Amino acid sequence: LRKDSFIVEFASLDCIEYVDTKEIIRCEASGNYTSIYLKQDRKLFISKLLIEVENLISQPNFFRSHKSHLINQVALNLLGITSNHLERYSLTC
Repeated sequence: LRKDSFIVEFASLDCIEYVDTKEIIRCEASGNYTSIYLKQDRKLFISKLLIEVENLISQPNFFRSHKSHLINQVALNLLGITSNHLERYSLTC
C-alpha cells in the first residue's frame, strides 16, 4: 500500500468491512451516523460520529469541507475537481 492509504475497519449494520482509505470518496454526517461513499458507487452506513471517522482515517488528504462533510482530496483530483470547484459548488449526492 502507498503511504497515502491504509485499511480502516468499519462496522456497518450487518457486517464488518475493511476499507482501503484510497477507496473513500467522501463521508457525510447524519446525526449519530455517517454515510461513507466509496468508489464503484458503494456506500456504507455506520453508527459513528463524523469526528470519530475523521480520527480513524487521520490522513492529510482528507479535509472537512463543512461540519458534516469529510472529503478525500485525492479522489476529487482523480475526478478533475479542484479547490476552485469546491469554492463555487456544493458537493452533495
